[in-house]
Amino acid sequence: MENKRIVRTIVFDRNTHDSNTIDNAYIVLKDWNSYSRKTTQELKKMLKMEHIPFVKLQFEEFGTLLDDTFRILIYKTHCCHILKLKPEKTSHLIQVSITDDYRRSGWNNGELLFNAKVFAKSIENVKNIVEDIILDIQYFYMRSYDIWFDTIDKKTSFSSLKAVFAKEKHYICYLGEVKDAEYVSFASFCRDENNLIDYAKYIELWNEFDHWIDLKNYDLYNIISAEDIWIRHPKHCQISKRKLSHMLNSLDNGSYLLIRTEKCPKDKRIFMEIATRFGLKQWKTGKLLIVDLKTRFTWLRLLPYISIYKFDWSK
Repeated sequence: MENKRIVRTIVFDRNTHDSNTIDNAYIVLKDWNSYSRKTTQELKKMLKMEHIPFVKLQFEEFGTLLDDTFRILIYKTHCCHILKLKPEKTSHLIQVSITDDYRRSGWNNGELLFNAKVFAKSIENVKNIVEDIILDIQYFYMRSYDIWFDTIDKKTSFSSLKAVFAKEKHYICYLGEVKDAEYVSFASFCRDENNLIDYAKYIELWNEFDHWIDLKNYDLYNIISAEDIWIRHPKHCQISKRKLSHMLNSLDNGSYLLIRTEKCPKDKRIFMEIATRFGLKQWKTGKLLIVDLKTRFTWLRLLPYISIYKFDWSK
């Protein structure tokens, strides 16, 4: 299976008193996709994960028709064009202001339809900010949060909770502290004294965030009634309704995952792990297993060789 490919757009506002700065920002970022391919490969090795999504950046000037891939607006000091109409399927937008009067003002709330605003003191600073945002996008899909946060409203709520979490924990990054932003990048809190991302710290921060959500009892996932589990499953035609009903009858009330074997992995280690969990001697697509929702992150890394469906059960 090929890595998931995600497209995001950065918009440059050149209608400022210093368009040269914006031109320089574009020059630094225009080769981003070549740079990102290398860092994605490094990330694979570091995290020991086979499938990490690649985020391709597109670059546009303000004034073009913006679509749902729009994510970041870059401008010098003052934005001449404030967005008045947010693309319909965009969960969050970030303003990056390159300013000579730089202060570590942190993650701020954006203007009008923007969810966050940060200030950059240099072009290199801009590159770090972009890298932080892109890494969070990769990690969101890498850990398959999109299975549960599958609507724009849910993704927007997810972004807001990241900001609430970081503010509650008093995290501070090279940009400053979290103020009233509705979005933050977790990667921005994980750069070391050499401005490099500490990936071990980054993963630990995400794990802490997951635990925080569980403690807060935030219900961010799809709530599906028990009688609809079978009919709403995307592959219900390939699932025995009688067998599923029998499996459900032995469950206590709670939140669960319905795991189904899909594609046979070529990697022997992954094959053995899935086979052991399902009690398989040889691969069989369509085997079912119901597990507690709390174990979800031990299963996510086995995608796409399994499918995962979350449901709530009540007798």
